[in-house]
Amino acid sequence: MKYATYGDHGLFHICMEMLGKVAGFQSILIPYAGGNPALAAVLGGMPTSGVTPGSLWDGRPRKIRIIAVGWEKRLELYPDVRLWLNSVSD
Repeated sequence: MKYATYGDHGLFHICMEMLGKVAGFQSILIPYAGGNPALAAVLGGMPTSGVTPGSLWDGRPRKIRIIAVGWEKRLELYPDVRLWLNSVSD
């Protein structure tokens, strides 16, 4: 799975590598020079997924489906979105 995030060897890169190992898929990083360029690339369809800080957008564009948030408990803004820590075990 190709995914966008900012930088190389950062927190989101390491988290995706760990998730891929646990879930049994290969992730391919496409690094961008910031969260906004990464999100713009995902909105444009290249690549098809991304890991960005949630503060960059509110999740309302229907082109994007939020699959997990990285908090200790569910967020009011995303009540139906799973927690990152539980996304592999659910």
